[in-house]
Amino acid sequence: MSSSTTATFIPSSEGSLEGKCSICDIVYKTRQSFNHHRRTKHPTETAEIKKGLLCPGQKCDTECANYNALIEHLKSAHGIDCAVETRNFDGLPQYNDWIASLELETNCSFINRGGGVQQGKDSTRLYKQCSRSGRYRSTAESSKNTRKKGTRKIQAHCPAYIRLNVDKNSGIVSAKMCLTHVGHEIGVKYIDLPKLLKNDIARLLNEGLDNKTIVSKLHAANNDPTKDRGYYLTEKHVDYYRKKLGFASGRPDLDDHVAVDLIVKQYENDDNSPILFYNPIVASDDKFALGLQTTGQRRLLDELGSNVISIDTTHKTTRYKYLLCTLMVLDEAGGGQPAAEFFIESESESDLIPLFEALKVRHPSLNPAYFMSDCASAFWNAWQKVFGGPEMRTKRIMCDWHIWRAWNGQMQNGANKIGTVKQRCVIRKCLAALMYEDDKAEFRRKYESIVNDLWIAGEESVKKFREYFLRYYPASTAHDWARFGRLHTDIATNMHLEPYH
Repeated sequence: MSSSTTATFIPSSEGSLEGKCSICDIVYKTRQSFNHHRRTKHPTETAEIKKGLLCPGQKCDTECANYNALIEHLKSAHGIDCAVETRNFDGLPQYNDWIASLELETNCSFINRGGGVQQGKDSTRLYKQCSRSGRYRSTAESSKNTRKKGTRKIQAHCPAYIRLNVDKNSGIVSAKMCLTHVGHEIGVKYIDLPKLLKNDIARLLNEGLDNKTIVSKLHAANNDPTKDRGYYLTEKHVDYYRKKLGFASGRPDLDDHVAVDLIVKQYENDDNSPILFYNPIVASDDKFALGLQTTGQRRLLDELGSNVISIDTTHKTTRYKYLLCTLMVLDEAGGGQPAAEFFIESESESDLIPLFEALKVRHPSLNPAYFMSDCASAFWNAWQKVFGGPEMRTKRIMCDWHIWRAWNGQMQNGANKIGTVKQRCVIRKCLAALMYEDDKAEFRRKYESIVNDLWIAGEESVKKFREYFLRYYPASTAHDWARFGRLHTDIATNMHLEPYH
């Protein structure tokens, strides 16, 4: 037996756990049993074997050949007892649930070791180590060994490890492990992203959100720096999963307005462009506006735009203070179908008119029977100015829900507040009698009786509400909000718009 020859493990076949000693040809079932043989039978030959696990103890530069030796060294040299235990699991799913729970509970995570999977005839062995173990090796040309923002690697080796043996026949998982961490603080910011957080990232990516918005949303949902890994989430993390999961960014520029401008320019010479109208921000006092209408929406408006057109806005659809304005038609089943969308800064006539003018270019004959909006006059006034004319047959109808919201707001909290619940109930009955009257002559009789007789003799708060009502809901505008003004349509509210918003 030559002392100059190093004893090595020769696998019986590729990927086999079984192998023989290169010196004495004795066959061993596992590499671990061979290592024991090498240490006891060939001590001279193993003296020069590289020891790669650096002790995490303070002011200690001892290196160990394996985790068993590292654990023994920590106990004998530093008095740190690192217990080794064994657990069995019915399969990898059960193990995965357990390790996920453990990592959340302890704020520590385990990663695969290099070459950490070994295939045997009857089993597969996986090796995992604490994610803080190891040395950070910079790939940059800089002479610095660690990143400016720090590294989770502790420049030594934590004794925590997990060795899994998965039986290929039964699927049973046997895990030998040390769960004692040494040499580093337990900090949530250093662990890998938990599965639940990755799922949240994937969900938000699927919704089409940009990296910055995703980080902002997850920071808001994970606001405890001691417990929530999402508190330390960065745009780099999100971008990594965007590429890994195959989500294209869809943004030609990180600045949203520049990105929109570049996308709009892509459709400049496209006859089927979805860009209905676009007013970019060039100067500081410019007002952004964007109108969208796909080819399918254009057909819908041509086919269904002769009956009812509804329009309404919703707030806070983006991180900017833009309103999303939706123009909707009703299909044969009475369901709402969006026919165009506008992003505008306000509901003013001046903001709406350019968009309606662009709509008229595509639909010059658009002449619906009814135009429904909320209580504000801007939508209707802008519509009349663009689509009005001697042949216009469109009647304005106001959304019942918006009207009741306005009335209740005035009665309960507004400047025209009515003092008692009993008085408010009486007023609501009067308002319902007016709103749901389908005979014009009977409406006028009720209006005169209620507004000019009953309310004028009421309490002072009722009189104040009467002044508000006469100002904003005079009898001359009743065809906009009373039932007799919409006898030939079943629509009463804009609620078919709400699910879309």
